[in-house]
Amino acid sequence: MNRAGLLAAAGGAVTIGLAPVVPLLLAHNRDALAVPDVHFYAVSTTALVCAALAVTLGVLGARRHDRRTAAIGAGFTVMASLLAVHGLTTPGFLIDAKYTAAVGVSGALAVPLGGAVLLAALLSRPRELGYVRDLVALQAGIVAVVIAFAVLALLVPEAIPNIPVALRPLVWWIVGANALIYGVLALRALRTFQLTRRLGDLAVTAGLVWLAIAVATYLLSPVWSVGFWSGHMLELGAFVVITAALVSDLARATPSRALHSEIDVRDVVTEQEALLGAWVARLLERLAIKDASTREHTRRVALLAVEVGQELGLKGARLRGLAVAALLHDIGKLQVPDAILSKAGPLTPAEFAVIKRHPGDGEALLEHIGGFEAEAPLVRGHHERLDGSGYPDGLRGGELSIELRILGVCDVYDALTSERVYRRAFEESRALAILEQGSGSSFDPDVLAALARVVGMAPVVELRQAA
Repeated sequence: MNRAGLLAAAGGAVTIGLAPVVPLLLAHNRDALAVPDVHFYAVSTTALVCAALAVTLGVLGARRHDRRTAAIGAGFTVMASLLAVHGLTTPGFLIDAKYTAAVGVSGALAVPLGGAVLLAALLSRPRELGYVRDLVALQAGIVAVVIAFAVLALLVPEAIPNIPVALRPLVWWIVGANALIYGVLALRALRTFQLTRRLGDLAVTAGLVWLAIAVATYLLSPVWSVGFWSGHMLELGAFVVITAALVSDLARATPSRALHSEIDVRDVVTEQEALLGAWVARLLERLAIKDASTREHTRRVALLAVEVGQELGLKGARLRGLAVAALLHDIGKLQVPDAILSKAGPLTPAEFAVIKRHPGDGEALLEHIGGFEAEAPLVRGHHERLDGSGYPDGLRGGELSIELRILGVCDVYDALTSERVYRRAFEESRALAILEQGSGSSFDPDVLAALARVVGMAPVVELRQAA
C-alpha cells in the first residue's frame, strides 16, 4: 500500500472509531436543550439532502434503464419523506404539543426503512437493466403516502395512534435492525475501499457506520438531551458525507462503486495505474513509444491476472500488488535494443540472452525508483516456471508464489492470443490447449483451471484431450 493509502486507511479507522465516542458518552446527559426551531431546521436539511440524492438517482435510473440505481433512489426517497415528516411534526414548532406520535414514528423508522430498501436493491442482480417506470411510480407513491400522513399529523395529530416507540424493547429491536442493515452496507463499502483505496469509498463506509450509531444514539437518549442532539447531528453529517461521495461519482457519469454495486475487479487495474506516479507513468509512455504492442500487452495481462487472482481467492492488497506488478512486468524492456524487440524473425541465442535480462532490469529500475518493494520480485520472476526451466533465477516449485504463477500463465496466454509480427494470434481454445501441455511442469494446474473459467472456455480436462 502506498503512503496515501496508508494515511487514508488510518484516518478512516480513527474517524470510524471515534465517531461513537462523543454521542454515546453524552447519550444520558439530561440537560434540557429544548430548541424546536433548531430541530426542525437540522432534520429538514437532512431531508433535503436525501431528497436531492433521491431525485438524482431516480432520474439517472430512468434515463439509463438501470433498475438498481432507481431502487437506491427509492431508498433515499423513503428516508427523505419520513425525515420531512419528522421535522414538520417537531413538538413546539408547528404543533403546539410536547409530543406527537408522528414525530416519534417517523424519526424512529426513517433511516431503518430507507436502509432496508437500499439493502434490498444492492442484493438484487447487479447491473440489471430494463423497465424502471414501476420504481419511479413507487417513489411517487411513497411521497404521496407520506404527504398524506404529514397532513393528517399536522391537522389532526390526535388521529395518529400513539405507538409506544419509547418502550425499550421496541427501541432495541429498531436499533438492532438498523445496526444490522447499515453494518452489511458498510462492510460492502469497506470491501470496495480495500480494493480501490479511494477516499470517497472510505467516506461512504464511515457515513454508513455513522447512520447506525446516530439512530442508536438519539433513540436511546432522552428527548432534547445532548445525546439526542448528537445523534441528529451525526445523522446529518453522515448524509452529507455519503452524498458528497456519491455526487463525486455521478459527476464522472459512473455509479458509486461503494454503494451501487460490488466493484468490478478489473477496475483495480485502472485505479492502480492512476496511482503509479508521474515518473513511472513517463516510463510507461516511453515503453509505449518504443513498442506499442508491449505496452498494450502489459495492461491486458494486468486485467486478466486480477480476474484469475480473484477466482483463486486473492483479495485486497494482494490483488492490488498483482495488478501493479502486471502493469510493470515488462518495464525492463526499455533496456532492450529496438532491433531485437521488434525483430520479425526468430531470435539468435545472443539476442535471446539480451531479452532474458529484462526481468532483472525491470526489478533494478523499480528498486531505483523506490516504493515497489512488494512488486519488484514479481517483475523479476514473471518468466520463472514450476520445473525450474524459467529465468533469470531458475526458481522451482514452492519458490514460486501464487502471484508469480498467475503472472506467468497470464503473460504467456496473452502472448499466444495476440498478433505478432511473425505470426497470427491463436484462438483462445488453442492457446489454453498449448498451456495445458505444460500443466504441472511449467504451469500451475489450478491457475490454468482458473484461467479457463475466467475466459469462459471448456473445462481443462477437455482442453487436455484437445491438446
